[in-house]
Amino acid sequence: MSGWNRDLVRVSDFSAISFFLLLILLMTFYMQSFFIMFFVLVAQSVVVGQLLYNKYVGKGLVLHTVKKRTRLFSGSEGVFLFTWENRGLPIVGAKLRVTFDTTIEPLGVSFQENNHRFECLLPITIGYQERMVLRLPYRAKRRGIAKIRHVELIIPQLFGFGDTHLTYPLPLRQEVYILPRPKQVLVREQHAIPRSGEVATPFAFDLDEQSPVGTRPYAPGDAFKHIHWQATAKMQTLQTKQFERVQDRHWLFTMNVQSGYSINVNADDAAHRVAYLVQKEVERGSTVQFAINLRTFGPAAYLSTEPGQGQGVALRIFEQLAMIYSDSFAFPYHRLVASFVRSGVLPTVWVHAGEVDSTTSEIFERMVDRGVSIWQLVYPSESREDPPFLQPFVASKGRVVS
Repeated sequence: MSGWNRDLVRVSDFSAISFFLLLILLMTFYMQSFFIMFFVLVAQSVVVGQLLYNKYVGKGLVLHTVKKRTRLFSGSEGVFLFTWENRGLPIVGAKLRVTFDTTIEPLGVSFQENNHRFECLLPITIGYQERMVLRLPYRAKRRGIAKIRHVELIIPQLFGFGDTHLTYPLPLRQEVYILPRPKQVLVREQHAIPRSGEVATPFAFDLDEQSPVGTRPYAPGDAFKHIHWQATAKMQTLQTKQFERVQDRHWLFTMNVQSGYSINVNADDAAHRVAYLVQKEVERGSTVQFAINLRTFGPAAYLSTEPGQGQGVALRIFEQLAMIYSDSFAFPYHRLVASFVRSGVLPTVWVHAGEVDSTTSEIFERMVDRGVSIWQLVYPSESREDPPFLQPFVASKGRVVS
């Protein structure tokens, strides 16, 4: 895009200088001093040239932006790329001011913090019809999301009369997700977490391929290995095996980041612990699902993922865990929990992290009565120095349910 917002910062008043030179030029006509007249004409040419340069510099400058999402863990390194193309006047000795979030810090360049954001200056010189790529390396500091918030090009005027500031009017579409690094969670020996279910349910996500319960006519999209050849030969049309659906290793992780009217101060550590549990179950081949009561402004009221298996769903969960900020807006947690109950698809294991109010506690008790194993993340001390552990959900009445 080449439509920059332009602002001229002058250290001298060109109108006053031009008026002064015009007076001297009139005096030289009266004095007939050709040397002074030549000097004044040169100075006036400099002023006019500077005015024209200020007017047209940067008009052919294009900053190419490409949407890019980088995913890193804290301590890893990455780079922002700025691709420039200059179709106008040359730019010499300019400075690029870049402002971005403090979840990352630049490498190899000096920077300062301003309004809880980092700001650094990069030198840039680009000639006519030249294309170049400017690199800004960085290191991820902590969990969160980093975006480029402001880009401003400071072009010095040719003869030192001030600066021309060009501000990029749109946000750059480069963002960095610093994912939570998994931190250990303990499971006490006296508690056994179910690893697979054996209860048949028509709303489950897994098929028990070892237990066919019948056949049906073949439909486009049916797997070749599921064709029942004996039934096909008997019926003279392709028949597909039907299997019993079982609720097998479906884990639901929900997280409450709200504490009173603000975000829980321990939400950051809890995000790392939930990431550990999710990663472990993904490695075991479990079906995992995640929801967090961070309010969104789209069709869904809160952040969540669909049930799935593999590293793809784990990555989506990690990205949502990276979105927790102290100034985030929370969605009522009991409404989030109630929405899963109304869906009719209940998990084998429900793992909760965060505070529980009385309404949520009552919902959890009803879920336990329906056969759902509910576990909660518990810290052994307020210092958070010891790793937390999973234990069966403790109801508000004081009884332990699992």
